[in-house]
Amino acid sequence: MDGAVIWDLNNLSYVRIIERPAEIHHSPITLLCTSPTLGDIVTVHTLMSLNSPTTPKSATTDNCQERNLDDFVNASVNPNGKSILRLHSANARNVQHIVHEDVIFAARYSYIKEGVGVNVIATAVEAGIVRLWSSWNLNCISEIITGMANISSIIYPTH
Repeated sequence: MDGAVIWDLNNLSYVRIIERPAEIHHSPITLLCTSPTLGDIVTVHTLMSLNSPTTPKSATTDNCQERNLDDFVNASVNPNGKSILRLHSANARNVQHIVHEDVIFAARYSYIKEGVGVNVIATAVEAGIVRLWSSWNLNCISEIITGMANISSIIYPTH
């Protein structure tokens, strides 16, 4: 299983897991970032190419890992998409997802105090493009063309 486990670092104990939808079974979580203000979580899944080798049957599991059917999510996968950007609440509930046409190389939440402004999620994709997404519903807000090759990291100042 390739999901994201949430740990309580104060008690060093397991809290819950963010499962991946069944439709993206062979698409691992490649990036994860959390909101420093609300604790919301973004996961990025890289979709395997149709030409890439598949996982051997012995390495897969056929049992369903979904435990809470109220939060079950079907992620419709665009055959031309290369990444899935998923937004989760701090309690690991799915909020929204989008299938992205490009491979996402980096993701980061902005750090604006709640009530002062609205935070965004920045993603860096192929050809050096940085896209800013609403942290509420993953609507694309803006696109920055940097002119640099593939960006591998994004940072925000904390003040």
